[in-house]
Amino acid sequence: MRVIVANYRFFLAGGPERYMFNFMEGAKKRNIEVIPFSIQNSKNLPTKYSSYFAKARTKELMFSDAKKTPGNLLGMIRAVTWNYDAERRLRRLIRDTDPDVIYILHEVNHLSPSIIRAAKKESVRVVHRISDFFMFCPRYDFLCGDTVCEACIYGNYSKALKEKCVMICTQNSGHIFRTRLNTWMLFCIEQEASILF
Repeated sequence: MRVIVANYRFFLAGGPERYMFNFMEGAKKRNIEVIPFSIQNSKNLPTKYSSYFAKARTKELMFSDAKKTPGNLLGMIRAVTWNYDAERRLRRLIRDTDPDVIYILHEVNHLSPSIIRAAKKESVRVVHRISDFFMFCPRYDFLCGDTVCEACIYGNYSKALKEKCVMICTQNSGHIFRTRLNTWMLFCIEQEASILF
C-alpha cells in the first residue's frame, strides 16, 4: 500500500506534526510506503519528494508572523481560498507515485481544499483527519465561552458575531468568511466527487 500524507508543515512544530511523524513511522513498520506532501519551507526535513511540495504563499507559515505587505496579503488570500500550485503539484505527485489513498492532516490556510479536488480528479481516495473544526466553527473548537456550541454548524453565524467568538471584529468576520468559504468549497468538491464515483 502507498499513502500520501499531506500537511502544511513537514517539520516538528507541535502536536499535529508529532502525530504525523509517528503515523509515518508506524506505517513504514507495517510495510506501507508513505509519501509526504507539504509546503516548501527551509525547516522541512529532507525528503526525495520535496520538489513536489507547493510554493509558500508568504515567507512565514504562520500568518500572524508575516509582514502585512500587499504581496503577502494577496498570497494569504490565495492560499486560504484556493491554492492552484498545491493542486497542480499534488496531481503530478499522484501521477508519478500512484498512491492508494491520500491522508490529509491539515490543509487550511496553505494547501487549501484544492488538494482534495486534485485527489478526486486523479481518482484517489481521500481520508481527511479533522483535528480542529475550522470548516464549521469560526473559533475552531465548538465552544462559546466554556459552553459547547453548534450554532454555526449550519451556516448561521449571527451568534458568533453577537458573542464575539473571535476577539477582534475584523478578524471575526474574516474567520466567518473563511469558515463559510471552506464549507462551500468542500460541498462543491463533494458534489463533483459524487458524480465521479
